[in-house]
Amino acid sequence: MTRADIEQARAILSEGTAAHSTVASADISLLDMLGLAVNLSDAIPLNVIQFAIHYLVEKMPQFQSIMDALKGDGASIKSHAEGLKGAGSYIMDPFDNVRSGANTAKEQWTGEASSEFTSTVSAFEAACQNCSEIPPVIAEFELATGSYVGKVRELVRSGVHELIDAVVVAFVTAIPDTLLAAAGGGISGGLRGMAEGWSEGWSSGGFFSGVKGALSGGAKGAAQGALDAAVASVVAWANVLVADYLDHFANIMKAMTTACSKNMAHVRGLGQAMHRAASLLAGKGDPGETMSAGPGSYADTMGGAAAQPADIALAQVNQEFPWGPEDIDPDPSKRTRTPIPGTEPPQYYQALTDEEIAKLGIDPSLLNKDDGFTAGMVQVVGADGKPVEPPRYSVVMGGSTDGQQLNSTVDEDWIEDGIGAVSMSQQSADAMALATAVNQAGLGDNTIYTGHSLGGRLASVAAMGTGSTAVTFNAAGVSDPTYEAIATMNGTTADQVRADSMNQIRAYQTTDDPLTYGQQGIGGPMANMLHDAAGTHITVQGTTQPGIGGLPLNGHGTDNMVQGMGHDHRLRDQYGNATEGWADFANQY
Repeated sequence: MTRADIEQARAILSEGTAAHSTVASADISLLDMLGLAVNLSDAIPLNVIQFAIHYLVEKMPQFQSIMDALKGDGASIKSHAEGLKGAGSYIMDPFDNVRSGANTAKEQWTGEASSEFTSTVSAFEAACQNCSEIPPVIAEFELATGSYVGKVRELVRSGVHELIDAVVVAFVTAIPDTLLAAAGGGISGGLRGMAEGWSEGWSSGGFFSGVKGALSGGAKGAAQGALDAAVASVVAWANVLVADYLDHFANIMKAMTTACSKNMAHVRGLGQAMHRAASLLAGKGDPGETMSAGPGSYADTMGGAAAQPADIALAQVNQEFPWGPEDIDPDPSKRTRTPIPGTEPPQYYQALTDEEIAKLGIDPSLLNKDDGFTAGMVQVVGADGKPVEPPRYSVVMGGSTDGQQLNSTVDEDWIEDGIGAVSMSQQSADAMALATAVNQAGLGDNTIYTGHSLGGRLASVAAMGTGSTAVTFNAAGVSDPTYEAIATMNGTTADQVRADSMNQIRAYQTTDDPLTYGQQGIGGPMANMLHDAAGTHITVQGTTQPGIGGLPLNGHGTDNMVQGMGHDHRLRDQYGNATEGWADFANQY
């Protein structure tokens, strides 16, 4: 380590703090609208009050799902942030001894070497000072994020309570005494009990069951013709009311997740600056920013918008993942190998074991998380089974339910699909953490990413976040908050991230994929909620037959993708020009 290294480390820390110092905020003014007064006396036919209550009860799970998405341990966040605020002193306190020793040395030492020593100590102190300023900044980002989650959760709770209380009170005050008498007081008691019970929880089965039972007698007493007409009126009114509230909540959630994603991206950017500085101070040089693949590297040559021969091999790798025993046999010569078209001499993708991944400097625990995130790694080997030089790797991101295959205790990845469609999800953060570890191990230039479905989204996030390349298959879309988070982390704009992805990511999509159809073709209220796959789209003719609603249920799978790529004339022609063996290779499909 030289003084130049120390000064470079100081500059990196200073620039990092300057680039990641502004806490993102969210506009939650729309929540004020949740206090609107709901007057139902003139809007709801009295003879279908029972149906309206049943309807409202059935709608509550939609609001509960919003509350579930806002879970978090505020106390833990605050405790961790407070600890970070004090971390600066732990960095600087020991430096008093260094400074004292340096002053003593200067008294005993003169000349050019003494001057250089003094300058080096000063540079080191400045670097430590810059480093000590970063933990409190991270603490502010954490506190801001925790505050938003807690505040929105409380306001959502209050807003729903206001909605329910207003509805119930209006029902109770509007019901004629004659109807109450006919129902034996059951309706009145049930409604008043409901009004008092909201603070205890929204969706307790016994609570709602009791209310429904109390209302059943009144419903039977209504005239069928009037009931049918009134039901239609209630449905129309209630749909608008509930949709209005849900729309406001959705807007607030989007604003909050965007702000929180930006804040966490700032934290990651600060962490990257600290890692680079630490590497310099350890005498290992600057690993550089994770913004683009080096010219001529594997990640660089595999980039671009045009299809490449290796792409169908990557589709097969996704078809095989998660690995079976034959894929990670302790004896590498016995492992499954996926041939890569267009390579001469022949090359293959071959899976790596956890032990081999650890030897590369990557913690294997980053590849499998309790939240359902799962990934694997393959390397390119020759016909003799030995890795090619320079080494080439691909990280395979698990698709929907792959995480459950490896760990049956995790929640279904379909939940992750939904969360990631509208926010920067936990698994997207996991993918970025893994990609960052790959870069920090010095493998960034020689590693690409791939995935199918949910895995395609995660591979896209990893590639965009690190400047690498991804090849995806029927990928889930990337949300606006995720683009914003990646842009914040890398000091650019979301529009630029999208533009760059066109040359970083090839997104293969079959014509019979229901997910792609939903992301590209759905309209109405959901149109702005679903996002398309990142990168340049390459359409492949699907091979399945129409199913329910004209969409094949198995059109999304990797089998269909591999078969479609094998029969695609455009790809067949390209691969045929690359290798004489393509015809035999394609005949497998």
